[in-house]
Amino acid sequence: MHQFDLKNKTAIITGGAQGFGLDIAKKFLLSGSKVFLWDIDEKELSKATKEINNPNLNYNVVD
Repeated sequence: MHQFDLKNKTAIITGGAQGFGLDIAKKFLLSGSKVFLWDIDEKELSKATKEINNPNLNYNVVD
C-alpha cells in the first residue's frame, strides 16, 4: 500500500539525477505519477533513468 495515490498526476523534479531528487522521483513513480526529471548533469541523468527503467519517467537536460 502506498501512502499517496498520485495516478494521473505529473511531477517535474529539478536536480533529479541523484540524491534527494532521485529518491523523490522513485517515490512518485511508485505512487503512480508520471515524472519528468530535469538536471544539468547529462551523464548522471542518463544513469538514473537507466537505473529506474520506468515507462512513466521522462528526462531533460536543462541549464
